[in-house]
Amino acid sequence: MAIEFSKLDINTWNRRDTFLYFSRIAPTTYSITSTLDITNMMRDIKKRNLKFFPSFLWLATSIFNRMEEFRVAIKGENVGHYKTLTPFYPTFHEDDHTISMLWTEYSPSLLEFHASYVENQKKYGENKGFLGIPDATPPENAYTISVIPWLSFSSFSLTTTSPHPYFFPSIEGGKFMEKEGRLLFPLSITVHHATTDDYHVSEFFKEFQTKADNFLELI
Repeated sequence: MAIEFSKLDINTWNRRDTFLYFSRIAPTTYSITSTLDITNMMRDIKKRNLKFFPSFLWLATSIFNRMEEFRVAIKGENVGHYKTLTPFYPTFHEDDHTISMLWTEYSPSLLEFHASYVENQKKYGENKGFLGIPDATPPENAYTISVIPWLSFSSFSLTTTSPHPYFFPSIEGGKFMEKEGRLLFPLSITVHHATTDDYHVSEFFKEFQTKADNFLELI
C-alpha cells in the first residue's frame, strides 16, 4: 500500500521561519514528561480483554495522525507531511534481555489494529536481530514508541547524533505507579522544535488524557 505524502509549499507555510531557524540555524529538539491518569483506560481495556501496549500504541498514534505538526518530514528535496504515522516499537526477549523492533500499520479501528499487533507478535515476536520482521524494512512513516516497564520516571530525555533531520515524535512510557487508588503513567515525548512547539505537545497530552478517561467510547 502506498504511503501518502503531501508536499508543503515552504514559502507560504505559516511555520516557514520557525522551521528554517530551528532546523538550520539552531537545530533544537526537546523532551517533555507528564504523568497521566490511566485508571479508567486500564479498567476499560480489561473489560474488553485487550492488551495495554497495543492499546497505548494505537491511542498515541491516533492523536498524532490528527495533528499535522507531528507528521512533518523531508522526502527527497521536499518538506511535507505524511497522512498517517506507523508505530515502530520494541519487543523484549526475556532469555538474553535484547530487543527487536517491529511495526504495525495504523488502522482507525482499535480492534483491527490490536488484532494486527497480536498477529505480528505471534509471527515475529521471538525473532532476534534489530529488525524482527525478516526481509523487510520499516516504512518511511515509522516513528519510535516504547514503554520501559521496569522503571518509573519523572523526566526522560532522548538525544540523537544523526546528521539527518528527523522531525517525527519519539515516545517513551514508564512503569505504572499507584497513588491514592489511581493508576499513573509517566509519559515522555521528544520532538523537533522546527515542526512542533510546546503548545502542540500540550495538546497531545490533553487529548491523550481525555481519551484515556473515556477509553471505552473508542472501542
